[in-house]
Amino acid sequence: MEKKRSKLINSPSLLEYLPNEIFMSIFSYLSSVDAVLGFSNLNYRFYCLSNKCCHLFDFKSINKTKFDFILTHQYNKQHWIALQLSNDDEDIPGQIEYFCQLYSLVHLCPQLESLSLLNIKYISKNNLLLNQLLSLTNLQSLTIKPICGTILHYFDLSKLKRLVISSCRNIEWLKDLSQLENLEYTITNVCSCEPIFTWPLKLNRLKIIFMIDEDLGQIQRSFIYLSQLTTLEIYQNEAKSGHLRHATDHR
Repeated sequence: MEKKRSKLINSPSLLEYLPNEIFMSIFSYLSSVDAVLGFSNLNYRFYCLSNKCCHLFDFKSINKTKFDFILTHQYNKQHWIALQLSNDDEDIPGQIEYFCQLYSLVHLCPQLESLSLLNIKYISKNNLLLNQLLSLTNLQSLTIKPICGTILHYFDLSKLKRLVISSCRNIEWLKDLSQLENLEYTITNVCSCEPIFTWPLKLNRLKIIFMIDEDLGQIQRSFIYLSQLTTLEIYQNEAKSGHLRHATDHR
């Protein structure tokens, strides 16, 4: 009986006999963060599989121990295509700056197609981060909050299809993004720029969140040339209550 029990303990589990394709399918239902944390430390096979299959990393709401574990165990970072970093986590309050001090976005993730940077502080004074962002030329989706549009003007966004920003009321620079199709724009008081609302003419979807009543009329008048627009959402941010009031929705 003891020999039989010992044999069962030392023999590979049935899980080990499943083909890689099954696990690749399982990974497709998990976030890359969960897949790496759950499988990469089991054995060398799963370590390699997690590196091969996981390319979309959302590090929002993750503690520093798990964050460091993933960065240490992922050797194929140059194949990552999506990355989200956030400064609003209690465990890593300066996650964006911490990441950029350890790694270069340009050298680490040269193929990055989607980048989200949330709750950035004093980006205009962060030359290390700005220099890395200026060198990312493959981005198709960018989320960055908050940032002044005068800084974004210098980025190479020639391939960008989707942009989500919290920015000032002067977005004249947006008209140069002729290929942009999807825009989510939250108006914030990050600077004292005069309001200028101009849009890329090929926009299909536009979502705007504004605060000041006086902006609504100027925003509405600025849509006159958006002939390809199929979805329009406008909300007013009621700052005191923290609620969004639906202003209009046109399809």
